[in-house]
Amino acid sequence: MRMKYFSFKAAGTVQGVNFRRWTQKTAESRNITGWIRNHNAGHVEGEAFGDSQSMNDFKVLLKSGPRYAEVTELTIDNEKEVATAEEIQWNMSRFEVKKDA
Repeated sequence: MRMKYFSFKAAGTVQGVNFRRWTQKTAESRNITGWIRNHNAGHVEGEAFGDSQSMNDFKVLLKSGPRYAEVTELTIDNEKEVATAEEIQWNMSRFEVKKDA
């Protein structure tokens, strides 16, 4: 099974609308590990890792976000397909909401 990693940044109305918790639940329901946090510039950012199909689905879902969010821009960076987490030294075992940056 091919695995995928990417970092992401979502801008728009993404703070104060439950975006981080929604992202955590969405990721966990797809066995995706990683993290998300608010950034003081007004966007949210994070990293994610999981099987390729789940990550492709996750990317689509991030573009829409939860009910009251309005994602005006989703940036995906450092997207990589790998065979194992060890290839990219990934050691997270769950999806976390981190403290703000």
